[in-house]
Amino acid sequence: GGEVRLRYTGTGNAVTLDGGATGPGVYNCRFGDGGRVKVECPSNALHAIYVRAYHLGLVRGQVMGAGTASAGIKTRWLVSTDIDVRCSVNEEGWYNSGSGVAKPAIGFDLDIRGAGEQTSYCNITNPDASGPAIGIQLSGTLGNNIWGGAAQSCSSYGLFASTGASGDKFFGTDFEVNGAADIYCV
Repeated sequence: GGEVRLRYTGTGNAVTLDGGATGPGVYNCRFGDGGRVKVECPSNALHAIYVRAYHLGLVRGQVMGAGTASAGIKTRWLVSTDIDVRCSVNEEGWYNSGSGVAKPAIGFDLDIRGAGEQTSYCNITNPDASGPAIGIQLSGTLGNNIWGGAAQSCSSYGLFASTGASGDKFFGTDFEVNGAADIYCV
């Protein structure tokens, strides 16, 4: 009950949910089950939330700071996992607000762990990726459902989909006021 806030002051990932670099990963784990965990970290950190080899689980959080060369949430091989994360510099209370804002390069970075190990068949609910260089980046994905949310006011792209993205579906997601393009597919 109540608000959960994690203020990380190191230079690594603020939250790491890791099923390993090899092997089957972990199943049925839930992070933020009772409500959104607010994750704050400085501009010299890595990802605010890093998730690898995590299946049939839940990741719920609100990124309030991340490394400036990293992502609000970085995934590598999630399967059938519910993702409910917000990563918007427009939110009040952003860590180091002002000139030292810990704004990530990418809001949501969905990627692959290894050959055939895409982030796949996940449900991503109301992603808010407003203000980083890239809102949502799909690099190694398969068949994810993205429901609602927004990727806006990004300096480059609202959505960047590389050749490793396949069969992802967006339902009612808002892409607007992005620098280079709202949606860019390689």
